[in-house]
Amino acid sequence: PGGVDVSFTLPAASLDAIQVVARTKTTLVSDATVFAFSDVTYHRAPRLAAARFNAIGSQILLTFDQNTDGANTLACEAALDTARLGAKPACTWVAPATLVVALGQGAAILPGETVTFLGASVRSANNASEPAGPSS
Repeated sequence: PGGVDVSFTLPAASLDAIQVVARTKTTLVSDATVFAFSDVTYHRAPRLAAARFNAIGSQILLTFDQNTDGANTLACEAALDTARLGAKPACTWVAPATLVVALGQGAAILPGETVTFLGASVRSANNASEPAGPSS
């Protein structure tokens, strides 16, 4: 009761940048002369930027292109293809953009091989992005 129908269309945004601000227009459906403009900020999901072994080869440091919402530990199985990471690898956020993977016993991954990030539920630090997608 007493509601008003409005039309709200978000413009498409190229998310090559980490954050994009787009101007939107909201229009009253029953009277197109009644409208308002507002800004909407799109936040791109974090992307895996680098993966490298630590000095003794017992850990892999995954660096993202922006700060994430990651905190403390993350189930490696949810975030990575763990087939070559050994038995029970452990994933720990050591900084907002750095995830450390402690390799498990019997790890078979070697320098130069691909680590596949599955995305899990990793989002931008402000939690406004979609979950990160798979990348290698």
